[in-house]
Amino acid sequence: MVREDSADGARASHDPAPSPAGRATRASGDEGDRYAAIKAAFDFAAIGMAVVGADGRFLRVNRALCEMVGRDEDELLGTDFQHITHPDDLEADLAELRRALAGEIDSYEMEKRYFHRRGHVVWVLLGVQIVRDLAGRPLYFVSQIQDISERKRVEEELRLAKEAAEAASRAKGDFLAQMSHEIRTPINGVIGMTSLLLETDLSPDQRDYAQTVRESAATLLTIINDILDFSKIEAGKLDLEVIDLDVRSVVNGVVQLLAEKARAKDVGLAASVGFDVPRTLRGDPVRLRQVLTNLVDNAIKFTAHGDVRVQVGVASDAREAVVLRFDVRDTGIGIPEQARDRLFQAFSQADGSTTRKYGGTGLGLAISRRLTELMGGEIGLDSELGKGSTFWFTARLARTVAETAGAAADGLPGLRALVVDDSPTVRMDLVAKLANLGIAARSAPDGESALARLREALARDECYDLAILDLQMPGMDGIELARRIRSESELASLPLVLHTGFSERCHAEEARAAGISAYLLKPVQPADLAACLRKVVRARSGGGEVRQLLAAPPLRPAPARDSLRILVAEDNPVNQKVARHMLERLGHTADIVASGREALLALESSHGGGYDLILMDCQMPDMDGFATTREIRRREGDRQHTPIIAMTAYAMQGDRERCLAAGMDDYIAKPVKPDTLDSILRVWSPRRLAASNG
Repeated sequence: MVREDSADGARASHDPAPSPAGRATRASGDEGDRYAAIKAAFDFAAIGMAVVGADGRFLRVNRALCEMVGRDEDELLGTDFQHITHPDDLEADLAELRRALAGEIDSYEMEKRYFHRRGHVVWVLLGVQIVRDLAGRPLYFVSQIQDISERKRVEEELRLAKEAAEAASRAKGDFLAQMSHEIRTPINGVIGMTSLLLETDLSPDQRDYAQTVRESAATLLTIINDILDFSKIEAGKLDLEVIDLDVRSVVNGVVQLLAEKARAKDVGLAASVGFDVPRTLRGDPVRLRQVLTNLVDNAIKFTAHGDVRVQVGVASDAREAVVLRFDVRDTGIGIPEQARDRLFQAFSQADGSTTRKYGGTGLGLAISRRLTELMGGEIGLDSELGKGSTFWFTARLARTVAETAGAAADGLPGLRALVVDDSPTVRMDLVAKLANLGIAARSAPDGESALARLREALARDECYDLAILDLQMPGMDGIELARRIRSESELASLPLVLHTGFSERCHAEEARAAGISAYLLKPVQPADLAACLRKVVRARSGGGEVRQLLAAPPLRPAPARDSLRILVAEDNPVNQKVARHMLERLGHTADIVASGREALLALESSHGGGYDLILMDCQMPDMDGFATTREIRRREGDRQHTPIIAMTAYAMQGDRERCLAAGMDDYIAKPVKPDTLDSILRVWSPRRLAASNG
């Protein structure tokens, strides 16, 4: 089957598999048998085989290759491999062929496509080996060809399925982002306007109605956040932030947030953080706070009497990371054993009946479980029906480069304090926090016991340096106890601090008349405790009278120090009203525009320098906030930089980064709270920025 018409008969003289007749004239016996075996192996191989000349023409082919491309032997031997190769693959094949002929390589392998006689494509895995003569000159190529069409078909199906899944995931993410925006926009109006309404003169009934509306809107927002968070987790779009965090601040912030809810139910709420917990670690404080808030909020919800206590300790300690364990113990109703397995499942509750007493989406614990897993930990519970539950979770937090120790305890170690409170939980909490400050503390459950301890200490010449008194105690409240202490000459100089709930504050004059030096709000944060006690001790050691202010701090943020002229770009009419009134209450002047183009016109009419700051909604008709910001930055160039704050209902993962990438300076998610708005305006006040840069 060798083509004798090839140039100078080179193929015939070096034929790797001559015909049987030709071979018989040059060999006999065993040599002929070996040749027959080699030829049979070539012809009947399970994969395609070919001998190809240096010009690409087929010199010999086997049956498998013929079947693979739908052509008979004579048809293939009358052409070259270029003829049946897909044009998109041809150049790569020829490039490797040229390298082999040049002596750079002896073999190569590649995936390529052949055309079948019927027109469809056949994917093959091609392996090529060059054969040279004794002088190293190329003679021909031996090719092995495997049909991989089925594998390629499966790969293509998987690729299409992957693309479809990614498209579905993108669509889901886009839908979530849109829903987040569409839902938060009206809720911002409801919460904002009712908050403003509550600051006006209302009758008791009107105030109750408005307060109910605001609380209902806040509850609705919590449910929406749960659903969106769960959907983000399911879509794989929730990533954790890794920044420096103070565990104690996170814990105390949660307790402070839920303190009023606990007081309203007459449930004690306290927290303690172990001495061995590092002050600064690295992780996501927002998600850590979210899990802890959910567990504490649930504990308060299901506790009618008694207390809720949060304890934080080190579960395991390594050079690069610390695993912390958070325990939330309550004295509530407990959870039946048969309901525990489904508690951490989505949309599941311990009581799923239509007559259940406690509502909720059943997503909180499922989200907490997912977040805990993302933080490298786990979550679980221990419970006894009718006696209470302990929900716990762990989180792996990285160590900082250099853990810093606070100086909150300066001047306090070595002092002795007496804590008086009828709640065992509050007593334990305060004693632990005082111990963290280096203060040796003892406690008493009521006024009479406190007086007895103070007298005993006097008799042993181990006087206390200060006493912390609860305001509301049965029998003898904190004010009366203060009067009793002041009435005894040997105790009259003892500094007294009143420990009180926000809604229980007495009048400043009454407290001062009773001899109270200062007060602390429940639940007290360590920094506030240290600052208060330091002032009390410093005043006492200086021999002067304590002049600690006893008046309650304002319910609303104080008016902004600098009155700013602010441009607000917001298309929603209700949110325009909310923004205008909030800014006016904070002492600022606001101009409102409804689109990006109107914002640009307003800036032009103000000659480029009329506004101190811009609050920018992201989704607006005609020209959105991102495009508007980019255009403002283009026009400003290097000559000026007006702070632009995104004030948007977009609150999905990555939305903040998208705002910053567009040229905005900061980000506020709707619904906007007045204190949050005030804080952000103070940060970006031009006068403050000028002072810090100067």
